Formats: sequence, structure tokens, C-alpha cells
Amino acid sequence: MLDIWILLGKQLHSSCEKLHARYVQKMALAEQLGLETDSWCGSVFSSLYNNLTGLTQGFNKALTRPNETLPLWKIEDRYRVLFQMQSALGLLFERVSASYDQSRRDWFFDTRAQNGNAVNYDRYGLGDLRDVELRFLDVLRLGGQTIDLLLTSSGMAAFQIIQQYLLHRLPAGSIVVLPPYIYFEAMELLQSLTHIQIQYAPTFKAEDKIATANLHNASVVFVDPVANVVGLPPTDLRTFARIVTASSGWSDRCVVVDGTMASGAMPVHDWFNGPTAPKLLYYESASKYLQFGLDVQMAGLVAYPAEMDMEMRTIRRNTGSVMYSRNASLLPPIDFVMYQTRMSLLTSNASRLSHQLSMTLSPMVECSFPTEWEQYGSSMGGDTEGRLSP
Repeated sequence: MLDIWILLGKQLHSSCEKLHARYVQKMALAEQLGLETDSWCGSVFSSLYNNLTGLTQGFNKALTRPNETLPLWKIEDRYRVLFQMQSALGLLFERVSASYDQSRRDWFFDTRAQNGNAVNYDRYGLGDLRDVELRFLDVLRLGGQTIDLLLTSSGMAAFQIIQQYLLHRLPAGSIVVLPPYIYFEAMELLQSLTHIQIQYAPTFKAEDKIATANLHNASVVFVDPVANVVGLPPTDLRTFARIVTASSGWSDRCVVVDGTMASGAMPVHDWFNGPTAPKLLYYESASKYLQFGLDVQMAGLVAYPAEMDMEMRTIRRNTGSVMYSRNASLLPPIDFVMYQTRMSLLTSNASRLSHQLSMTLSPMVECSFPTEWEQYGSSMGGDTEGRLSP
């Protein structure tokens, strides 16, 4: 993990330089257009930039100083502070509705906002946000080249986009199949809908969910790889996908997967592939794992077949569930290898702790860990918020 923090420190320095280059470009365009600018504001930017680059250089030197390695908790805390300072630097001149070039005010930071052909509301999702979404597509590698991903203000905002999409298509009386438990806030929203009927599968087994859906001719089926409830019951999502993609009657159905508890562990969109496969709508909270332990904000994401992109973006825009650019700037610039390394470490630690506790706990207490993750085609088990239950 130290090597990863060293790399993140170098990226932090590089990102600061890119923000400074953006500032220079912005000021050059402002001068070219004859815009009103305030030198006092520019001096504040320069002061913060110089302070941040000095602190970042000191941080990076401390990471590589021989015989004086910082403990990991201090590395994480210092990076968190520097990272939020970098976000503040990038936001000094940013606007949630940047001006176009006809304005005489200096009312933009990213020059891409100039001469645009669409509304410059941050709610529509601007360039910096899209850059982060594309990075997360590579970080998670959910499968295939035919999916797209949207970032949202929270995990529940991601669920709201999926629910809105389904509501536009579910006629009165439609059947939605749930396992015995999904995340309680999502369950409450579904239970409040009076025009649909909810049927519960008797267990978390893939075969029982399929049988329940077939019995009731369901339109939507919820399948979570690991349930966020005492016992951490898993579902063999790969087996579920193999059966339904080879069965008739499933091509018109939607399968909804909450991958929060096994983030980055499965190429789920590869599993749900083929002419008879159901439409897969995937979402997860990005408030924990994808923030690499920084935990500075709420976040969520939803992934879906690429042909749905325009419709899903419209829903996100109109429901106001977008992750704004200023929040996207607080998502660390991790890559696929970094994320797999961290999640594998969490899995290893959780598995070891679970085994040790199971050897020492009273028979009246059970320590739960989803040990089936390897046989279910998952690349890791995550730390899955391991739980003790009496």
C-alpha cells in the first residue's frame, strides 16, 4: 500500500500543475476577450497554489525518506487534507453555470465552458465529471465495451435513477421480485409504490429467485451478490446469469444488482450477455470503497447498457441526482490496479479476522464472512463490513 500512496502523492503534484496550467489558459483567454478580472482573486489562487505545491512536495519526500517511514494512518490523513486543498484550488474560479463568451465578466475556470452548444449547468454533467466517470469505468471493469456509467450524489441517488427508469415502463400490476432483504432504504421506496406488486423469494439462492420470477411472471428481479444484513448471505450471481441468459422469457425483464458489498469484484455485464439476456441495471454506493478510505463525501454510481445512455442522463439531470463537478474533484484518482490491490487486502484481512474470531468466540456467537466468493466467480470478497451476530 505504501507504493500506492507514493503514486497518489505524485499524481497530486501533477494535478496541481494541471490546475495551474488551466488558470494560465483561463487568464490568457480572459485577456483576449477583454473580460473584467480581479487581480486580488488571482493572488489568492497563486498563494494557495504555492502553499499546496510546497506541502505536496514535503508529503512526497516524507513517503520516500529512508528509515523514517510515516505510519499509514498519518499518510492517509495528510493526503486527505492535501486532496481537499487541491479541490478548493480548482473551485476558486469554477461556476455551476459558467458563462459563454458573450459575457464581459470573468465567469468561468475551465475554458471548455466557452462557446458551448449546450446549457452550462453543472446539473447536466460537465467535462471534469465525465473524465471521472470514464476513469471509474476502467477501475470497476464491470464487463464489455457496451456499457456506460453515471456518477450520482449518493448510492440512493443512483437507485433513484434506476427506479425512475423502471417507473416509466412498469404498468399497473407489474411484479417485482426481491430477495428476503435488500438495502432498507431502497426496500422502503419500492414498498411505497402502490401500482406494483412485490413478491419475495424464499431464500437468497439464485435458483429460488429465478423460480419466483418465473412463477409470477415478474418484470423486474433484484439480485445482490452479498446482502447488507446480519449473516451476510451471498447469492451466486454468475450462476443466476448463466441460467437466465439461456432461458426463454427473460429478454424482456430487468435485473437490478446492488454491487456495493462486492465493489469491483465481478464483470457482471459480461455475465448478462446474449440475445435472450435480461437488461442489467447495476448500481452501488461510492461513499466507502471507491473513495479509498478518504470518506469525505457521499457518492454513488449506476452502470447500464450504452444504448440507454441518453435516457439515463436525462433522468439524472431532471431528478437532480447528479454528482456535481466540485464533488467529483474529491474522488481520488485511483486506477484498476490500485483498487484491486486495496480491495484484495481488505478481503484478506477480513477473512483472516473472521477465521481467528471463529476459533475463539463462544459457540453462542457466530462470525459471518461470505467465504463462497471465490466459487461464485468473484475476484475478491471485500471487507463486506463483517458482522457478529448472537
